[in-house]
Formats: sequence, structure tokens, C-alpha cells
Amino acid sequence: MAKMIAENGTGGKKSKDNQSNSKTKRYTEKELSVIRSKLQPGETIRPDGILVWRPTKAQYNGPEKPKAVYANTLPELREKEEKALKELHTAISNRDSRITVNGMYNKWIKVKAGIRDNTKSNYSYMYEHFIEPSVLGRTVVANVGKSDILGFYNKLVDEGVMGVSTLDNLQNLLTQIFGLAVDDRIIPSNPALGALKQFKRATNNGIRKGKTRKALTVAEQCVFLDYLDNVEANEAWRNLFTVLLGTGLRISELCGLTWNNIDFDGDMITIDHDLIYFDKRTETDRCSLSVNEPKTEAGNRMLPMLPFVKEALLREKERQTQLGLKCQTKVEGYENFVFVNRFQDVQRHSTCNRKLKRIIRDCNEKILLKAPENSNPILLPYFTCHSLRHTCVTRLIENGVNVVAVQHYVGHVDAATTLNIYTDCQKEFMKESFGLKVSKKYHDIFAENLHGKSEKQITNQPMNIVENYYFQESSAMIPAFERR
Repeated sequence: MAKMIAENGTGGKKSKDNQSNSKTKRYTEKELSVIRSKLQPGETIRPDGILVWRPTKAQYNGPEKPKAVYANTLPELREKEEKALKELHTAISNRDSRITVNGMYNKWIKVKAGIRDNTKSNYSYMYEHFIEPSVLGRTVVANVGKSDILGFYNKLVDEGVMGVSTLDNLQNLLTQIFGLAVDDRIIPSNPALGALKQFKRATNNGIRKGKTRKALTVAEQCVFLDYLDNVEANEAWRNLFTVLLGTGLRISELCGLTWNNIDFDGDMITIDHDLIYFDKRTETDRCSLSVNEPKTEAGNRMLPMLPFVKEALLREKERQTQLGLKCQTKVEGYENFVFVNRFQDVQRHSTCNRKLKRIIRDCNEKILLKAPENSNPILLPYFTCHSLRHTCVTRLIENGVNVVAVQHYVGHVDAATTLNIYTDCQKEFMKESFGLKVSKKYHDIFAENLHGKSEKQITNQPMNIVENYYFQESSAMIPAFERR
């Protein structure tokens, strides 16, 4: 009995676990290292030498979660993998096996529930304008791979039909359409999953050689503001772009801003909706304005009003009072919009971008006319209203404002998005930072430009208003920041 205990570690016969372990093939550390170097996606090796395969989303993303596969050797594991995937794929129903992407979209839009009419109209507009007439739209769903979606995105961007940032809308749409095909067991996995992320990584977020940066440098920003202050004859545009640059609002949020959202006494701006201009594609009313709630909770926010932003808003209010202007546009119960055109209608997104193009052109022409020969003056690059949002983020982070405070200021869901925007201008900033101590705060840079303050006055300014608000005045938000 003593001998039996010594051999087995317990009295009696060997347990089933011990028997199975004795049959398991074991490897040395060197052999384990070699095997690990040969593992493919989904494959792992346990410390006891057992090889395991669990299919990744790229291999299978169907409605049923497949079981893991175990083996003692790689050839055995690969054979079991192939057999398991074949069984999963043959389990897919032949029903609707020849349905095209366009046909799948028609099924999806009919069963899509819980969305507002304007959101449904936006989906229809995006699909019918860009996907339906394309080769992708006419392709059988079962024949579409991720490479086909990547090729579709490349074509749109290369031909200038759509920017990389706008592809997010198409990605969301395609993911849901192919997701329904997976749920209906027409295809085993969703080819749209991760497609845009891969496309952005391959194209460096759409920034290719010769393209301009998404954010203005400090020098370009000062050129832009100088032009608005001293040359731009239209006071309304000067006020609009100053507010846009100082708040980092999305252009839809700026156009939807009402005077009710602005608290001049408390120096606060409330963002709780945006204004969307879209094509309804009906015979009687092709285009329409719609008010939407922010898509994420982070979009609902309160902004501390920086001094130069408040000054621009007060100028705009005084201008409209003197000219007897009052917004005549009413959209879904919202009225009294801040920025209006000469017809007293709310400003449109496309009008703002067209004006910005003219400002860039006229500003550069003026600079070139005054510049000496063989000089290299600072000119404005091509940029859009959304570029001013990126510029706001970049200036805040460059000048030491906490990233989480910036995240809440501009309404990002997470800080990673905020940092990704800042990366666009980081190299330029690093060059300027070495040998030049950056001590100016965000609103000080504007103050120097707008009010002609000296550098000594600027560097002695108090803590940035944005950071001060989110970390000192807003006690309700502090615990959330501390958790992060």
C-alpha cells in the first residue's frame, strides 16, 4: 500500500485525470517556443502542451458560437480546424443564397425598427447615392469579401467622392446589412467588420503624401484670425468662424446652436442637439432640415465659454439687433438660431464651407501680393469647418490642457479619439517645441492675436479656462475623471 501511495500520490487506482495527463504529449521549453512561432490566428498552446483552436471573428462570426478544438500536434489541429469550419459553413442555409447586397439592403430597411424618420432618410440617402449604383451593390452577398469592401472604399476616396471621415456612415450601414445576412444564415461571417479600421490604418487615416494636415499650425491659425479681424468685411462670418474655432463644435452643432443654449451670465454653452441637412428624396420635398439628439451621451455637454468666444457671440447679437435680423427658421420646435444668413434663415453647413474656401483664396492672394520676391510667406492650406474642430483639439493639448478635459470639451466618447486628432500635428509641434518653451495657454494664443497682448502679459495668465472648469468648477465630473 505504501508503495502504491508513493507511485500514484493517492491510495487506490490512478484517477482519470492522471490517466489522461499521462497520455498527453509534453514538450520542452525550446519545443514550445518553436510551436508558438508557428501558431496561426485562433490557435494557442496550453502549458501542458495541449493545442487549442477557437475561430476568430475573421474566420467565423455566425449566430452560433462554435466549440473549441483540441489536439496534441499541429497537423492534427489543422485537420480538425478545416473539418470544423467546413461543418459550420455547410450548415448555412441555401435560402436567399443568390440575393445581392441591394436585395439584402431592401430586406434590412424593412425590418429596421426603432429609428426616427430622419435617420431612416439618411440611411436611404447614403445607400441609394453611393452603394446601390456601385458594383458592390450588385454583387451577391455570399460572394462579398472584406477585400471587396476595401476596394469600394478606395474607389470612393481616390475619386474624391467621399472623405475618409465620411466613410464611417457607410461602414455603419454595411455592417448592419451584412449582420442581418449572418443572422439569416445566408453567410457565415460579416465581411464588413473591421473593414474601415483596416482601411484607415492602410491609408494613415486618409492623410496621403501631398495632402494638407487636418489641423492648422499656430502660425496658420494666426494668419487666419488676422484676416478675419482686419480684412473680412462680413462681421457675421468673422463671428461664426471665431466661435467655431474656439469651441471645437461640429458644424452641425454650430448651425443648430440657439440663443437659448447660451448663458452669458454663467459663461456657459449647452450642447444638446445638432441640425442636419439631408435629402428626403420625395417628389414634393427633396431637401429638409432636421434636429437630432447627439448620437452618443458624450455629445450632450456644457462648455465653459472662453472670453474671445463670448466676445464674438455678443458682437453677433449686437449686429443682429442693429440690423433688425431675427431667425425665421423653425425646425421641429427649435427656433431662434444664433447664426443666420441675409435672408434670416439658419446657416447651412455647405454655405459655411463654401465661404471658408473663398476666405482661404482671398487671404492667400492678399499675402502673395504683398510678399517680397523669393520670399516664403505663410499661406493658408485648404481646410474645412471640421478642420477647425481638429485645430481646437490640437491647440488645447499642445498647451498642456488635460486630455480628458479636452475629450469632454469637444464631446468625444473616449480620449483615444482626442489623441488621434492631436497626432496629426504632433511632429510639427515637436520641431517647434525643442528650443522654444511652450508656455502659452490655449485662450492666450487667441488673446494675443485678437487683442494684441504682449508675450509677458500672455505667459502670466491664469490656468486654462477649459481645464479649470472640468477639474475645479464641475465637482460632479471629478469622480469620473479620477476613475479614468
